[in-house]
Amino acid sequence: ITVVGHRGAPAYAPENTLPSVDKAAELGFRWVENDVQRTKDGELIVLHDTTLTRTTDVEQVFPDRAPWNVRDFTAAEIARLDAGSWYNP
Repeated sequence: ITVVGHRGAPAYAPENTLPSVDKAAELGFRWVENDVQRTKDGELIVLHDTTLTRTTDVEQVFPDRAPWNVRDFTAAEIARLDAGSWYNP
């Protein structure tokens, strides 16, 4: 049996981040699986969901851009979002 950390260790650090991957390794996971989405300008970002609502503050930063699909935002716009300030190692 191979146990894989999906998105790292999201119960301990923001999913799909290096701290999450590091925590998964610390917990003994040998493999981590991440998901990739393409932005409006063709860049790839590591994100499980096709929308930005669950993991970022996109609704506050861009309130008039519903339904907040990754494909509707440029990489620069996504870089403005908060996706893990709650985490303080």
